[in-house]
Amino acid sequence: KYRNSESNIKPKLVEYLQDGILLRFDIKKVQREDGEMFEYKEFWFELNAQNIEEVVNEKGFKLTDVYKNLLK
Repeated sequence: KYRNSESNIKPKLVEYLQDGILLRFDIKKVQREDGEMFEYKEFWFELNAQNIEEVVNEKGFKLTDVYKNLLK
């Protein structure tokens, strides 16, 4: 029998995101048969990553000055 207990429900995604920076680009709302959804391109970096702008640029996206300052 499967049992939900506090010990086996760990927020892995939350812990994962607390250890880094998640950037999303091209966010758009899409209407689907089963309801609305968001589609986007997503990049995850470690907190001390030095190559964020370089990687994002290589993928065809650009960081605005506001985001560049936040990532310093």
